[in-house]
Amino acid sequence: MSQPPGLARHAASRRKRVMGAILGANVGVKRNKCASRRSGLGSRGSVSLELAILSVPLFSLTLGAMEVAYDFFVQSALNTAVQVAARSVQVGAATGSATGAAEAAWVAAAVCPALGKMLGCGQLFVNITSVPSGTCQNYDTFIAANPPNLATITSSNDSVCTGAAAQPMILRAYYLSPTFIGLLVPAWSQPSPLNSSVRVHVSYASAGFVDEYFTGGQSGC
Repeated sequence: MSQPPGLARHAASRRKRVMGAILGANVGVKRNKCASRRSGLGSRGSVSLELAILSVPLFSLTLGAMEVAYDFFVQSALNTAVQVAARSVQVGAATGSATGAAEAAWVAAAVCPALGKMLGCGQLFVNITSVPSGTCQNYDTFIAANPPNLATITSSNDSVCTGAAAQPMILRAYYLSPTFIGLLVPAWSQPSPLNSSVRVHVSYASAGFVDEYFTGGQSGC
């Protein structure tokens, strides 16, 4: 049985609208998927960029913190080594006068064992000298007139003189550490006295004492 023309046209129009809605929905889903995929790619790209930007200062801060901790460790070890070496000289257990290679051998025997195995002796420089007679009560005056000087720590200028009984003495030690912070903050470091093109962090420790009444020793230095 055939439908009236008007009803047939209405049914055909309805079928077209339904098919159009279905096709439109499918297209919308595809578009949403594409947009979501593009959004995900953009998000991952921005996160990678932010990580790359933040990693530089984060890495620098980590290395800086490690270096500060290392410098504190070096300073503590150097203080201990100076106290041990000063006591050895004071009681006459370590005596003599030496410069150059002999001085390096004296330091290796008397100071380096107290420095510890984690720090190399090659970057340690020690200078021991006597305070002029009669200045024991005015020790600060002598120190002010003879401040620590990095020019004296090279192997050619460095020297050891353990003095004689009842002689005022001063022991000074320097340790040269590699530096990362010094490359970014020049005030934290200084050129190495051994190689001016290399920057180092210098740790310094000293001890003043009067030799006890032991026999022997090295007077007049």
